[in-house]
Amino acid sequence: MSSVDDLTCQLCVKPFSDPRILPCLHSFCCQCLNSEIEKVQQSIQCPTCLRRVPSPEGGASAFPQNHHLEFEVEVADCMTKFISNLVVSCNFCANGCTNPADMFCCSCHRFLCKGGQDSHSRVPTLLHHRVIVVSKETASLLPTAMQPIDRFCSQLQHTKQELDYYCKTCSCFICRECFITLHKEHDIAKLSAVAGTHRGDMKGSLQCAQKVSSLFTSAIGAKNRMIHQLETSKNEAESDINNAFDRLIEILEERKKALLSELKDIADSKVTPLNHQKEHLEKLQQNIDRYTKLTTHILQTHTDYEVVALGGLVPTEMK
Repeated sequence: MSSVDDLTCQLCVKPFSDPRILPCLHSFCCQCLNSEIEKVQQSIQCPTCLRRVPSPEGGASAFPQNHHLEFEVEVADCMTKFISNLVVSCNFCANGCTNPADMFCCSCHRFLCKGGQDSHSRVPTLLHHRVIVVSKETASLLPTAMQPIDRFCSQLQHTKQELDYYCKTCSCFICRECFITLHKEHDIAKLSAVAGTHRGDMKGSLQCAQKVSSLFTSAIGAKNRMIHQLETSKNEAESDINNAFDRLIEILEERKKALLSELKDIADSKVTPLNHQKEHLEKLQQNIDRYTKLTTHILQTHTDYEVVALGGLVPTEMK
């Protein structure tokens, strides 16, 4: 059973309705594709793989129907109805019955009310159909119990005829009556034979794709190994570079400290005697300032008697 995303059209973001397959094998609702064709006319771009696809003359309905995807959407819808608590109306009775259905036919995909069950059981061709109870517990049976509905001829006079033949001339499915009447001179083959041919072609394409995929897997593995080796080499080289520069920085720091220490020793050896000389000069200057101040005071305040009493003491000290 496909996931919800796999059953959702990328264009309308809703469950598929009449899904059609593009040549790139991606599916979209028929109406959604028609909307895209109306916008661009000549070609449309697949929203999934961006491949350009020529717009068919008959519109999106000219693309093949994805019957299997349509069936899976129907199964998912039936499961939702089984699981929900909502009442499901009968859609088997021909008189527009709206009675609640408590049974479901997995072969004709119809919900059955009590009367519908009776009618269904009386039809000889439906006796082999599997009918189950509508409930949460039986919902999980649907993916395996439900079977695709047999396809019948759309010609009014052939409505009970199954589409067992394929007209290669008209590229359409036909019943036995169509074969005899409407397509009697056409290139006709049994549907099973045509399907067998297509299955054979698909198997051949599948085997070829698997071989190519195996080669791609090997090539991708080789590229991954090369990338890993390059990443490893890069990391090792990066580590070597970092270690080398860390060592260089360490050496430079050591040399820096040595030079600064040497500079300090040289500077100290020259600054120390200069400081001593400076201190000596500062003391001499202090003495001179003191004697200058004292002499100025004596000259300004002392009497002749006091100056002579000092005698030559001041000039001698100044010298």
